[in-house]
Amino acid sequence: MKELVRFTVILCAVGAIVSQSDKCAKSKKNEVFRGPCRTCRDDSDLVRADCGSKRTGDIVIGGLFPIRNNKNECCGEKLRDWAFEDAEAMRFAIDRINDNETLLPGVVLGYEIRDTCSLVQSAQRQTLEFIYNDYESENALLGVVGATYSYNSISVNNLLSLFSVPMISYASTSPKLSDTKEHPYFFRTIPSDAFQARAIAALFKQFNWTYAHGIYSLDAYGVAGFEILEEELERLNIEMGFKAGFEIKASYDKVAKELAVLRTDAANKSLDKWTPAYENGSVIVLFAQLDLVKTILYVIHSTPELQNRNFTFIGCDAWGDKVAAVHFKPHGEEETVNVTDTAKGFLAVNPTRNDVPQFNKYMAELKPDSYVTSDHCNQTNWFDRYWSSKSEENSLAGQVFDSKVHYVIDAVDALAHSLHVYLEKSCSKKTGFCFQQQVNVCKSDIEQCRQNLTDILQNITFQSTTGESFSFDKNGDSTSGHYDIINLKTKPKGELDFDIVGNWDSGAMTLRRKIIWHDGTTTVPSSDCSLPCGEGIRREPILLPSTSVTTTKYSTKCWKCVGKCETGKFLDTSTNPYGECKNCPENQTSNELGTSCRNLKETYLGWSDARGTFLVLLAIVGMILCILTLSTFLHKWNTPIVKATSRELNVTILLGIFLTHLLTFTAVSKPTEALCGILRYFAGVFLSMIFGALLIKNIRILRLFHRKPGMTRPSCIGQESQLLLTGAIVAVSCLISGFWLLLHAPEVIRETQKFDGTASLTCNIYNLGLLAPWLYNLFLIAACVVLANKMRRIPKGFKDTRFINLAAYAEFITWLAFVPIIIAAHNEATLIFSLCLNVTVLGAWGCLFSPKLFILFCRPEKNTKENVATFKPERSSGSRELDSVSPKSRASDTSRLGEETV
Repeated sequence: MKELVRFTVILCAVGAIVSQSDKCAKSKKNEVFRGPCRTCRDDSDLVRADCGSKRTGDIVIGGLFPIRNNKNECCGEKLRDWAFEDAEAMRFAIDRINDNETLLPGVVLGYEIRDTCSLVQSAQRQTLEFIYNDYESENALLGVVGATYSYNSISVNNLLSLFSVPMISYASTSPKLSDTKEHPYFFRTIPSDAFQARAIAALFKQFNWTYAHGIYSLDAYGVAGFEILEEELERLNIEMGFKAGFEIKASYDKVAKELAVLRTDAANKSLDKWTPAYENGSVIVLFAQLDLVKTILYVIHSTPELQNRNFTFIGCDAWGDKVAAVHFKPHGEEETVNVTDTAKGFLAVNPTRNDVPQFNKYMAELKPDSYVTSDHCNQTNWFDRYWSSKSEENSLAGQVFDSKVHYVIDAVDALAHSLHVYLEKSCSKKTGFCFQQQVNVCKSDIEQCRQNLTDILQNITFQSTTGESFSFDKNGDSTSGHYDIINLKTKPKGELDFDIVGNWDSGAMTLRRKIIWHDGTTTVPSSDCSLPCGEGIRREPILLPSTSVTTTKYSTKCWKCVGKCETGKFLDTSTNPYGECKNCPENQTSNELGTSCRNLKETYLGWSDARGTFLVLLAIVGMILCILTLSTFLHKWNTPIVKATSRELNVTILLGIFLTHLLTFTAVSKPTEALCGILRYFAGVFLSMIFGALLIKNIRILRLFHRKPGMTRPSCIGQESQLLLTGAIVAVSCLISGFWLLLHAPEVIRETQKFDGTASLTCNIYNLGLLAPWLYNLFLIAACVVLANKMRRIPKGFKDTRFINLAAYAEFITWLAFVPIIIAAHNEATLIFSLCLNVTVLGAWGCLFSPKLFILFCRPEKNTKENVATFKPERSSGSRELDSVSPKSRASDTSRLGEETV
């Protein structure tokens, strides 16, 4: 069954190759194109002139190299110098092993080197030739060195795996080849692109780049490598903006159309895939094959709107050290272009170049007349062309050879050392005869031998050409990755200089030389999508269009600055990297930057507040007036003007005025529940002292002057009675205020003003808690007003009545005006309430005491009994009650009122 599967696969592969050869032959008649060991003529004659190089031996190692270029899917005439050097490195390695008496003693290794022209069909055909010769000749195939390109290695390895042929590539780096289920017989001496991706990502970290664009080739090398690079960059929080994949042979127009979104004028072109994220970022990673890179650089070079972006390119090992990347003939054109001005300053990551002195010497000794191959496939033809292009002064000495030469030699050494280990197990005596006998045993069951050899390869360790210990990991990859960091510079005369400025060794980046960037300076270019918005500035992400690699998503490095959060909100970046405006807690507001919350600045009617200062000054003036009045009254205690105004009640009123002013100091202090309670409770009590005493004074005067004829002197108008009645009025106020204080507890009202970051503190004096005390005092004032109205008919000789009337009216009007204002003021209630108290008591003082002080200080001659108590009749319309009292009686009452010390 297994043989049937093999046969079927071979037939399918041969059919595909023949079909491709026919297509090649019919593409242009009468024009010669070199195909895979075929000259494409009308007669399709098989020609072996340019097949490769072959040498017989006890066992053969195959080699696949892209020695010639390809044209129209057929092998061309142009020789790839570097590929020829790699093929020579294989011959050199095998010759060196055959000359080594300790490695495979008695065994002669042969080789069969074939040209793939970097074509999949050609590589498959050459592989089938290996397998055919393996079955039809005595030269058993031990393994294959190659192929170069990953897409060739994948297709070739699929065929070789059917026959258990181990394959060791010296240049295929695609991570897809690390899949042991798909490619169990594949090994490589060159590091996988997983290492290369890590090295490129290390460059971004080294230069603090956070954003870049990426272009890759749509083949096994480009797609797989770019995917790993994206993973590495994402791990470092570095974002790819524009991403595009192209076929290796993509046309100029197709590439130009896709790259149009990166033009400086792209925003004005209304392109479907354009986004503001593409306007920034100066770094482009080109993870692509050489032919595609040429087209990309040519498009950028010939488009001023792209050239002006001054991109810095990051290259990979497929093109990073090749002159052909910047000096080439564009497809379909005859003239060579130089895109150095566009590409200069690029950085490339290439597997570390390790010169092999013995190989350099070997190449230097080669001459056309001494170059001989041992078989009918004429490699001399290749050498002649190589010699004509590379030799200087009839010698190859001093030439710089391909950087992958040592990987070719290590691949051959790996097969040789594995075979040595396998043969050594059956040879107790390490003699050449025994080894030769065991080789024959191996050839008798070559497939089993190759399977054993594959197992040994997975565990082999040997000294590589660099002197380091070499081994494969479980995936068949090299266990270490060493890369050179190459910087494209130009010498004074314009020559190119691929300067090795540093190394990356399995995770460690070392830069030893200065890097000259695109602008010709050593200043590292920045590559960021958006500049920081500043502290507290909210950002909005920019949408990135979908690509063939990743789905549509919002950029994490590209944003537009929106602005600060409104006052009272802060910018929270804990869950959203762009920031989200969230409300501050109730008693906090945002800081000046809007990055966090702070406690609200507490504001209240304080000592330093201009309004508070005014109230304090007003209260101090009122208190001084009270003290001045009281001291004056005490000094003039027995004078007529003082005696006629109910001295003890006046003292009570002055005390109430003084204590009410004193409450101002409570109002301008920082509100607390205790201070709020004091203000609410004593405001009503102190006012009741004033209005209660005033009411008692009015009642006493009316009772004295409104007596009916023949009535005796009214009772309860003495000193003690008046004070007791006043005390009773104050006691009622105390009970009412205390009751409502318990019913509506004092509280500090905190009104948040987040727009200016303050919290206004005030007492709850505008609620129902003050209703009863206010109504009580309002009742006292109203009673005073009613009595004052009746006292209009008091004789003018008793001048105090008119001032009492004025005080009663003023207080009533004042309270009617202020109470609604206090209720509506809310956070300004303390200010209005305190102002109302001061105005009320100052008004009372002004009405009741200022006229008396004026007489005492400015008109002392009027401070006489006659002036105070003189009867001057005055008639008032609408009432005749006072007329019923005789003038003599009224005069007597007036005199008596002025003489009594009430």
